[in-house]
Amino acid sequence: MKLTGIRRAQRNIIKVKDQVGGLGHPNHRLGVRAVKYRIYLISFAWMLAALVNAGDPMTPPPLWKNQVEFPDDSFLSSSNPFGGRPLPAWIKFSILLDDPATVYFQDSQLYAFHHDFASEFLDPFVGMTREQFDAVTLHAEGQQAVLGAVLFPPIVSTFPPSPGIPEYGIQFVRRDPYPREQLRDLFNAVRAGVVADPGVEAFYFPTF
Repeated sequence: MKLTGIRRAQRNIIKVKDQVGGLGHPNHRLGVRAVKYRIYLISFAWMLAALVNAGDPMTPPPLWKNQVEFPDDSFLSSSNPFGGRPLPAWIKFSILLDDPATVYFQDSQLYAFHHDFASEFLDPFVGMTREQFDAVTLHAEGQQAVLGAVLFPPIVSTFPPSPGIPEYGIQFVRRDPYPREQLRDLFNAVRAGVVADPGVEAFYFPTF
């Protein structure tokens, strides 16, 4: 069962916490530092079990997802819901050409570059060097994935977050131009992954 390792780790954490007790507890002599260290090790084992038992190389939910929210999302390159966002921000994405309807939005605060994310999480590119990755993403010949970004406007008010203008841009990165029909389909796939109010408009933002 996939969750066996995680549940075992949960039980171990509970046991360790029971061992700590209060200041008057007879087991308190274990020492706070020692117990904290054990909790840290078990917590690390818990996270490792979640990754190992998942069985899918593209499964860590905290680092990628198939939908993002407008006007503010935790994956934005710059996100500060408590103090507004005075400058534009973006979320980068990848689309595998053998599954063009699925968009992988990456946490763009933790992974600022497409290669860093894809070489760790997207199965066809795991372990690739930047040069190898560029060769199969930035040219029409031999292309395996489409790279791009959703561009978000600044936030002018914070409760609730409100953009200065109700629109966002979608950008695709390639050194060769895309055919019009393919560009339309890619644009629609990305737009479908952006959750926004009906009045919000999406625009194509060319790179050249």
